[in-house]
Amino acid sequence: MTLALPIASFDINDHSKAEHGIQGLVDLVNWEVWKRNEDGDSVRHPLPIDANHLEKTGIFPENHPIIPYLVPAPTDLLDNLSMFSDDLMERLLDPPRLQRI
Repeated sequence: MTLALPIASFDINDHSKAEHGIQGLVDLVNWEVWKRNEDGDSVRHPLPIDANHLEKTGIFPENHPIIPYLVPAPTDLLDNLSMFSDDLMERLLDPPRLQRI
């Protein structure tokens, strides 16, 4: 089960060169990106809830290879978690009940 997606590089040109290392990650639980700056410190950037705005945040360059994986990732996480919790499964299968919680 994945709680975070690693980001090898924020520069799409690095992907074609297969540069090693991790420059950041996407925290699927808090729905934010942790990005390392030049000093090595991590800076958090919240992600938009609307998938259409992911490319417009400025966090990722347009056409970054991770963007197609971000949209389904939170749903996949909940689906995987629901396999271990009957209560969560029932809540996910009954959307109106979610609004009453």
